[in-house]
Amino acid sequence: MENLKRVSDTLNLLRKNPILTAESITGTLSISMDELLQTIEFIRSNLMIPVEFTENTVKCPDAESFSFNAKDLHYLYTIGGMLSNLKTSEYSNLFTGIANALSTTLALAGFTPELISSKVTVKNSCGDRTPDFFTSINNALMHHRVLSIVYQSRTTAKVAERIIEPHRLLFMRNTWYLIANCRINNELRTFAVERIQEISASGDTFRALPDEIVDCYLDSGFGVFAEKPIDTAVLRFAPQAAAWVRFEKWHPDQTMTFHDDGSLTMRVPYLDQNELVMEIMKHGPHVEVIEPWTLRKTVSSRIFAANRIYNNFKQRRNRRTTEENIPQHNQRRKSPSGFTMDSQTDPDPPTWS
Repeated sequence: MENLKRVSDTLNLLRKNPILTAESITGTLSISMDELLQTIEFIRSNLMIPVEFTENTVKCPDAESFSFNAKDLHYLYTIGGMLSNLKTSEYSNLFTGIANALSTTLALAGFTPELISSKVTVKNSCGDRTPDFFTSINNALMHHRVLSIVYQSRTTAKVAERIIEPHRLLFMRNTWYLIANCRINNELRTFAVERIQEISASGDTFRALPDEIVDCYLDSGFGVFAEKPIDTAVLRFAPQAAAWVRFEKWHPDQTMTFHDDGSLTMRVPYLDQNELVMEIMKHGPHVEVIEPWTLRKTVSSRIFAANRIYNNFKQRRNRRTTEENIPQHNQRRKSPSGFTMDSQTDPDPPTWS
């Protein structure tokens, strides 16, 4: 932190006055001449800011255009930790160059790769996709190239070929999504990358949509199922769940009402109830759907179906236990000829070999 603060403070001084003597900087920051030289070298070599040091004078004519502070460097520290973890994953070939460059910068700021790896850990719970998929997607995004994909729908499980124009790659709730214009439907759609089975780039290019349109698409519905919301869900969370939900953002237009008993009521717009139902089910008995009735009925039917599975299992287990505890002479047996004989009505039942 001390090294980061020294870099930030030096740049702040140069923003106010682009020409300073070395003595004025060391005196103001209470640092040695060697520390100042190290700071200048770090700024010049790693932040690519043209700081000059000649005849005991520090010059930086363009210092006002740089807004780099200690907080920014701490963000780099966190990103460095994430990349350090990703370097050992299946995406190593995509991140090695970036991670190495960032590691060099952070090492000069006092953060070694070993220190970062021991302090920042990223657990990947996403579905596995080969790096080639992301390479194809990123190339198409950057060069506005049309993609051909074989995609399996989450809702219908139907597999179909799609011709898409990719506009945005989104990471949300441990899942990668590709926001693209589907040429079959001629509208923006959301594709889960983990559901893409095949991908290839065509020679065609397309005109990218303005960022505002893509942003509006993402922000207008619950989660990544975005268009105009069809309804608003009213959810009542018990204190156990409210302690977590109060810090979550499901939709930009959501509202929360906090109650004296620690519970909360959330009103959240949504388009497709599938993802919303999954979020609700995640909280089990600690959430209740107040309205609309259609959403409440869907969640209720899911709970009933799950309860039936566990009840059936319990009944089967109890039946097996009862049968195992029945004495041998009380059990009904079938003869080779197919007749059923009851040991209670036959005093001397035959022994079948």
